[in-house]
Amino acid sequence: MPGEISPLPGATLKEPVYDSREGKRFEPQTLPFTKEQLVRAEWLKHPDNPLILPLPHTANYLADPTWLPPSHTPDGKYHLIAPAGPDLNPVRLVKERAVPPKLVEFTSEDGIKWDFTGKTLVEGATRPYLFHEGDTYYLFYSQVTRFVPGTKYLDSHIKMISSKDMQTWSEPTEILRPSKDQNNVVGNPSIVKVNGRYQMHHSGGKAYLTDCLFTEPESIYVAESDNVQGPYTLRDKPVITPTDGDPHMNVGAGSIKVYNTIDGYLVGFQNTIFKRKRFKTESAIKVIWSKDGIMWEGQENEHVITPDRSKHQTFAYACDVRWDEKSGELRMYYNTRRGRSLGVEEISLAVAQFPHEIDRQSGEGAIEVPIFEAA
Repeated sequence: MPGEISPLPGATLKEPVYDSREGKRFEPQTLPFTKEQLVRAEWLKHPDNPLILPLPHTANYLADPTWLPPSHTPDGKYHLIAPAGPDLNPVRLVKERAVPPKLVEFTSEDGIKWDFTGKTLVEGATRPYLFHEGDTYYLFYSQVTRFVPGTKYLDSHIKMISSKDMQTWSEPTEILRPSKDQNNVVGNPSIVKVNGRYQMHHSGGKAYLTDCLFTEPESIYVAESDNVQGPYTLRDKPVITPTDGDPHMNVGAGSIKVYNTIDGYLVGFQNTIFKRKRFKTESAIKVIWSKDGIMWEGQENEHVITPDRSKHQTFAYACDVRWDEKSGELRMYYNTRRGRSLGVEEISLAVAQFPHEIDRQSGEGAIEVPIFEAA
């Protein structure tokens, strides 16, 4: 049926998914797969992409999605939060008199058809990340402190609000200010727990795209804390930086979302910014991995999500990956851009496929999808 994705071969786990080591449900920051499975997975784009379009009254920008599946929300619905606002091009900002970016919320019964709730969670904010632990929801985001369209001036801090029910949210708490080396901008936070401590991977610095007239993140940094609410201590040097000799990342490191795996690794889904000879700037998503969140491997790998040229896409941007018990799918929501200096950004869906797990009865095939039951 049009608009549906077929079940994944060999990827359905028993309900619910439990961590057999602790006898409790996995938090959404843990993907119930091995590093090797996630690296080797292939991603099927939904045929109806893009699924969520910009809101009529917020010009042409809906980007950087973060979401939670029904198994981790108070009302049993899919929840997705994204910044909505103007395109960053100064001509369009003046022409359309667009409003500043803000974080808005969508809900869905199936994760395919989404409804705008009408809620604005934070004004003047972008690049959010939902972190769920225990009975509390934490929404980290970039709070824009200065923005001059068409220039390198896009400054931001990282802040956080929290909630017990995803309805009533706390007042903002400042989490991280940029260091001198980060050129007045930090954003794209991603929180993961490593050896009992919280790591916040985030973007810092600016790479100005002359063919687009806006900036993208230059490097990836890590800050650490004993408490999810901070204070966070920033490591002095970035953990991922662009290099001229890397054809996949010679302009900017973009953003990254980091997740725990069941075999002790961290896997990162990173949208890198690059420029090929005689071509304009692009962005695409790749999978990298680490044991400690500091030293990363796999940068030489090909991208797993690229812009869809048939839909005139030029960038595949920030994403958020979660295991969805309801559909039995590993889902990635990500945003794409059509056009460059005058562009439109929308949200799409891709689902992981595991073609290497080909024959469960004979035992042949690379790896098995793990099955967990309550301890």
